[in-house]
Amino acid sequence: MNDRLRNALEALRNLDRSLKPVPFADAREKAIVEGLHGLAEEYGRKIGFTCINSLGELDFNIEPSKPGLHDGTYGEELADWLSQVETRTGITATKRNILPQNNWCRIHHFEAEKLLLLVAEHKLDNDAEETVSMKP
Repeated sequence: MNDRLRNALEALRNLDRSLKPVPFADAREKAIVEGLHGLAEEYGRKIGFTCINSLGELDFNIEPSKPGLHDGTYGEELADWLSQVETRTGITATKRNILPQNNWCRIHHFEAEKLLLLVAEHKLDNDAEETVSMKP
């Protein structure tokens, strides 16, 4: 797992819930945005600038490919993760299978947090188990 994703997942898991609303929201948004960028990077993709907009959504748009890199789409593994939560490519958000050849969607911030917590549960917890099992 790349450091950007690991740091964002740990930050999201360890948010100080005692903060006042604005500092909490700022810290949460930063962790979510960094987590989405890290998730894309984990699968060799890069997403454009994103932040929580007035609808409470974040853009998750794969940047165009560059020669020798990915083909500008989600790819199989990233599409599988995105299929775990409700995303929007039209009028309403729905939970559906995201096709690997797609390259953009919008994710409500609650769904983005849910996605990142699922990733954390799978990746961070599996990494911790592997580390423990490696010890004599």
